[in-house]
Amino acid sequence: MAEETDGVGESFDDSLRIAITVASQFGERISRLREQMSHT
Repeated sequence: MAEETDGVGESFDDSLRIAITVASQFGERISRLREQMSHT
């Protein structure tokens, strides 16, 4: 069972890292849009 969970855990970690990266980039874009809108 340990071998199976290890494989699943690794793929989950990779997906989680990708999700965090996408979320952070998305957050930066939103903050930039808010700054542009507030300036105008």
